[in-house]
Amino acid sequence: MQLFIDRTAPWQAKPVQTGPNPGATPGAKSTPLVTFPNAPTANTQIDDTWAAIPGNENGLIVKVDLSYANFQATDSLTLYAAGTRTEPPQVAPIFDEVVPASGEVPIPISVLRAVTTGRVQIWFRLTDLAGNFSNYSVNYRNVRFLPLPVLGDPVVPSAADGLVGLDDVIAGVTVRVARPTNALNTDSVSLTWGDEAAQDLPFNALTELIFTIPWAKLQNEYFSKQTGTVYELPVLVKADLMRGGGSISSSETTVNTDYSVVGNPYPIDLVNPPGEFNPELKELIVRGQAPVIDNTLGPQDVNQTATIFIDLAIYGRIRNRVTW
Repeated sequence: MQLFIDRTAPWQAKPVQTGPNPGATPGAKSTPLVTFPNAPTANTQIDDTWAAIPGNENGLIVKVDLSYANFQATDSLTLYAAGTRTEPPQVAPIFDEVVPASGEVPIPISVLRAVTTGRVQIWFRLTDLAGNFSNYSVNYRNVRFLPLPVLGDPVVPSAADGLVGLDDVIAGVTVRVARPTNALNTDSVSLTWGDEAAQDLPFNALTELIFTIPWAKLQNEYFSKQTGTVYELPVLVKADLMRGGGSISSSETTVNTDYSVVGNPYPIDLVNPPGEFNPELKELIVRGQAPVIDNTLGPQDVNQTATIFIDLAIYGRIRNRVTW
């Protein structure tokens, strides 16, 4: 039977082979080397601006040097990150698995944001399959994150009276989203009207974003869901504050919509909303005194009462009203 004895940790020299008892004296341990590709120096400030840079959305990249002489693909990495470093560690490791072939492990943005000391302490060690572990490698980076912005509820001015109707559609339906405290110019808002595709707008230097909801989305959301004689349809309007490819705050409001009409329904144009006049409705009829001629009043009607006849739809509703 052949046995292998491994007493050499990662980043450790082989046991000393000289003296009266060769191999009995462990080799010297050196400190594992590491780099931080997206925060190369200790003076790199990790803050909201840094986090918004494309490529940084997954966090601070820790790249462990795997070029040590006795590297094995089964070596594991135990990585810690916190505002204070203790020995033994008083926090759970953020990574404790076989080291990736690339040597790269990200410290999530959420971990960095949780640091309130102004400096994130980063320490790790490597352990081989036999349980031999290296010295700790200790590093730090300065962090200064503002509190995350909290997005206020979107505002639909057309719904101020409790309902978005055809008059509102003709005038134009908008949604307003105010810029929250601590928002960055690179932040954007992704807005959805019901289940329709989202619309995205960046804040840049603006204090408010104004979204215009096209008729194509309004009518599709309404007519794909409205059924029966319940003509008012609630629609969820949701806003997500986007940073680094993900949502960091969300808010929502619900508005009631009703695009139905009395009488024969208007033809639905997928691009343009219906106009002020519905050509599908029958014209009203004015009748005066005998001899009666529809829509014609003569001398016999002076100081007399004329009557207006309106052809009501068979599916008319109690709330319908006539304006002339």
